Amino acid sequence: MRNKLFQIAASLFLLATLLVLNSCDKEEEGSIIQISGVEFTPNLIEKEGEIVGIDADMAAEALQSAGVKFEMSLSESFQSAYNAALTGSNKALMSIAYTPERKDLFKWAGPTSQSMYGIFENGNSGNVYPMPIEDCKLFPSIAVVKHWIETTTLEELGFTNLMYYNTYDEAIAAFMGGSVRFIASDFFHLVKSLPSGYFMEQVMTVTRYRTVYNYIAFSKDVSDAVVSNTQKAIEEMIKNKQSISIMRNYMSIMPSDYMPGTIQIYTEASPPFSYMTGKDTTRKVEGSSVDIVNEIQ
Repeated sequence: MRNKLFQIAASLFLLATLLVLNSCDKEEEGSIIQISGVEFTPNLIEKEGEIVGIDADMAAEALQSAGVKFEMSLSESFQSAYNAALTGSNKALMSIAYTPERKDLFKWAGPTSQSMYGIFENGNSGNVYPMPIEDCKLFPSIAVVKHWIETTTLEELGFTNLMYYNTYDEAIAAFMGGSVRFIASDFFHLVKSLPSGYFMEQVMTVTRYRTVYNYIAFSKDVSDAVVSNTQKAIEEMIKNKQSISIMRNYMSIMPSDYMPGTIQIYTEASPPFSYMTGKDTTRKVEGSSVDIVNEIQ
């Protein structure tokens, strides 16, 4: 009799456990990830009511391939989008630079693109590229956007000549209007945000101070399975060159190495071991050391 009662109790416990697990699975499957970002041409743009751009397209394709339900939106400021992903539930942030300081704050999938930060001058006062970073601290003022990684990097480097703006549009307007002569920006963002031809005719690159890779940052409550499946989808897009096709929709003349690969290898210009040939879409890194590394891979 006791054995029979024990078997019944065990069966009921097992059934209850299965029901709970099944309920959790359904709840997780039905959860919608609210993924946001701030307008960041050519990575995140609102066009005809839809969120598009390099990072937006990469994220949408990866999430769809991973079977994740999601909704995209643009926030008024980077800080509001960042805080939503940091403290909210079922949230994600697109086009955010992966940095050591942020590593443990989110769950990450990527990279979806790269950014190259530099200081640029409206006009030409004879500064020779690349200008030493310490000399750039002597400029009258440099336009920056509050809280952006381009800005916090310069703050950490000891810059005290930064002119802060709430939005990138405000910084660009000041830069073009002559209120400030210099601006700190992602190179691609600046080129795409200025009127056609303005960068080539008016702007000089003073120095380049950081390269970062942009990811999707998920809030910590998002399941590991969702993040892992999204990561696998992004890696597949990189391998089959779909990431390059997406990039070319927005920057047709950019070389394919603008988009991150599965492994990033850097080298200095040192002929005949490593050197650059071609330009724009025909640009290549060649040399004897490059040949050896390619053969090893």
